[in-house]
Amino acid sequence: MKELAAGGVPVTVTCRVLKLARQPYYRWLDDPVTAAELAGAHRAHALVAAHRDDPEFGYRFLADEARDAGADMSDRTAWRICRDNRWWSVFGKKRGRTRKAGPPVHDDLVNRAFTATGPNRLWLTELRLIVDTYELADRQGLVSTILWWQDRCWRGIDSQADAGDIAMTRLRDAGAVTHVRTAFQWVSDHRGALERSVR
Repeated sequence: MKELAAGGVPVTVTCRVLKLARQPYYRWLDDPVTAAELAGAHRAHALVAAHRDDPEFGYRFLADEARDAGADMSDRTAWRICRDNRWWSVFGKKRGRTRKAGPPVHDDLVNRAFTATGPNRLWLTELRLIVDTYELADRQGLVSTILWWQDRCWRGIDSQADAGDIAMTRLRDAGAVTHVRTAFQWVSDHRGALERSVR
């Protein structure tokens, strides 16, 4: 608003356009950081310092440590700040699903192997079946769409795993990227035959 006021636009007009009352704006201008926000920042700083020193402590012990350091707060306030910033005890309950994966939902009845030397009849039959079942109008775009999705899939898993996503790292370690890249390579190598099969 200061920039607009310096440009000749009255504060009253700017407040009306932004649907703000003038008095709270001027009150905020005099004191942009409220006492409550400042106290919250001091409490959070004390809690993170205690958490850094003792990561095995839960929020109650962290609150005690913060109170000893001079940041007064209730246990509930400490819990809220810890929850908002995801400062958990290293011995706390496990987050997320910890169960092992069960058996596959269905058996791989066709035993797909992406090491074929040429397009096999099973793949061509499946492609025709997909085209006919869903009555796809753009038959020529099907193989391109398959290639696009395979490319997006393995690149997405790879980039998310590099960014630190635990689930994507596990997928990559399990060989999902290699499997999808192999399938992508196979489809690209046999693209002409696959496109002819869906005409």
